Amino acid sequence: IWGIGRLFEPVFVLKMASFLEIFLCVFSVALIIFAVRRVWPGIAPQTYRFGTAETGSLPDTPVVVEPRLMRRLEPENRGQILRITAQDHHVEIATSEGAQTLRMRLVDAIDEMEPVEGYCTHRSHWVTRASIVRVERENAQKTWLHLSNGDRIPVSRKYRPDLEAAGIL
Repeated sequence: IWGIGRLFEPVFVLKMASFLEIFLCVFSVALIIFAVRRVWPGIAPQTYRFGTAETGSLPDTPVVVEPRLMRRLEPENRGQILRITAQDHHVEIATSEGAQTLRMRLVDAIDEMEPVEGYCTHRSHWVTRASIVRVERENAQKTWLHLSNGDRIPVSRKYRPDLEAAGIL
């Protein structure tokens, strides 16, 4: 507002307000709008504390954010994702409801699992932390993870330090 006023100053003969005066006016109006939206519960659809507008309290049920990969699955296969396994140019996604194969790279599938905690156990396998039931050591070199659906997933030497740091092995 101040810059536009300075641009057209020769056209207007009236006294131009200073930058500080304009700033105080805009700040006062913004403060009043903020205060009214904050105090008057029906004026804004959500309160600023993530509650509902009607009660002003936090929602009772926690918000569950599902990974983007879930949207790619058929409705009958949607459930808790347990593992992702690479097979050539496809990945197999095993859920608590079944398994489905999708044409995509393993790296892209892992990226789409964003809020879910999981680990690469092998160059072809990624598992969620919640699906790991137990660890089996065949010998000093061979280690396997048993998942809640009964799958047995190998752990390679490359990924073993990450799993040890996470407290899984």
